[in-house]
Amino acid sequence: MFSKFHKNQTRGALLVEAAIILPLFLYLFICMAYLALLMHDYMGLNNIARNAVRYAAVNAIRAENGAVTINQQNVETTINNTASTYLVLYSYEASRLSVNTNSITTGTTTEHYVNVSVEAVRPEDIPLIVSPVLPDKITSSLKMRCELEETTTNPT
Repeated sequence: MFSKFHKNQTRGALLVEAAIILPLFLYLFICMAYLALLMHDYMGLNNIARNAVRYAAVNAIRAENGAVTINQQNVETTINNTASTYLVLYSYEASRLSVNTNSITTGTTTEHYVNVSVEAVRPEDIPLIVSPVLPDKITSSLKMRCELEETTTNPT
C-alpha cells in the first residue's frame, strides 16, 4: 500500500516539473527562431548595402571640378528593388539611406570612395515576449573605391 502512494506522488512531481520547464524551453526555442531571422536579415542588409555601394561606385560621375557625384535616387531604386528579397523580419525605409563620397590623395594620385550606410528598423507587430531580445534597428555600412577613368584634355 505504501508503494502505491509513493508512485502517485512521483507522477505528480513529474507533471509539476514539466509545467515549470516546458514554458522555459518554448521561450528559448522561440527566441532562437527570432535570432535566426535576425541574422538572416542582417546578412540580407549586408547584401543590400553591397549592391548599393557597387552600383554607386560603378555609376559615379566625375564633375568638371574633379568632384565625384552620385545619383542617390538611382541608388535608392536599386535598394528598393532588392530589399523585399533579402529582408524577412525587419523593414527597410528609404529615409534611412546615406550615400556620400570622399577622396584620399596620396602623392600624385587621388582615389575616390563611396560610402553607403543602410538601416532597417524592427516592425511594431513583433510579439512582446521576444521584443527585448531583438534590437530596434540594424545597420550596415560599406565603402568601395570608385573606378573612374581619368579625363585628360588633349591640346589640338
